[in-house]
Amino acid sequence: MIAAFRRVGTSEPSLQAATRAMMHASRVGVDSHGVRLTQHYCQMLKGGRLNKKPQLTIEQKGPSSATVDGDDGLGHYAAYRAMELACDLARETGMAGVGVRRSSHLGAAGAYALAGAEQGFMSFATTNTDSMVPLFGEPRPSMVQTRWPLLHRSRTEAMAFGHGNIIYSNEPGSSLSLARQGASWRRRRRQVRRADDQCA
Repeated sequence: MIAAFRRVGTSEPSLQAATRAMMHASRVGVDSHGVRLTQHYCQMLKGGRLNKKPQLTIEQKGPSSATVDGDDGLGHYAAYRAMELACDLARETGMAGVGVRRSSHLGAAGAYALAGAEQGFMSFATTNTDSMVPLFGEPRPSMVQTRWPLLHRSRTEAMAFGHGNIIYSNEPGSSLSLARQGASWRRRRRQVRRADDQCA
């Protein structure tokens, strides 16, 4: 994977971020956003749709808010930088929000929520996309499909949104993926109960 990114001239920070995020997705069973996307990203970089060597810039909006400009590079790089910045700001003010603009597909958003949790924060990562989901009875898509992964360092709570990831963690660095795409709600509930029993 790394060799493929290097062959098309991707900057080291971009390829490291993309590799980290795709490996996370594949490890937790979200293969739709995992290593299988390497060829797709390389084609986008080679064809000039994505910037191979983006120079990220930060605009501080206030004590607890900022925006990262992704310079049209791989979304993984900008997303990890945004979470890192959010954690830095939150250390000073207690909480923070960081947006990203001029970026691209970031893969599985759970990777960035996990990065924040590893720093000791309750972390939330989300993104938006083009309209993909039609309202009931409508002929054309008009709703955005959004996944909201949340990583919460708490033994007593787990969150599920749609068919996205549920990540449950009792200690920093010890996470357990509780849901896979297409898993039934009953199966998810059983997994949450088992994880709770293991953490007790």
